[in-house]
Amino acid sequence: AWMLQTPKGKFNFELSFDWLANGLAAIWEPFLLGCFVMGTLSAIIGYILVDRLWRWKVIADWEHRIRIRNARKNVNN
Repeated sequence: AWMLQTPKGKFNFELSFDWLANGLAAIWEPFLLGCFVMGTLSAIIGYILVDRLWRWKVIADWEHRIRIRNARKNVNN
């Protein structure tokens, strides 16, 4: 309602086919916009989180391989 600049209305949810057929028609615009906004924000946050975790894992594995390689050099020398 805030994003659409519409007044807040009373909202009663009932899990039934009748409510889906009639009640959802009154709130479909803010509902759909809210779903889109939350989906977009969740996707962005999820992407950033997975990217950071992936980078952390790759760097940790790279450092581990370097330590193993250095340990093998020390043993051979």
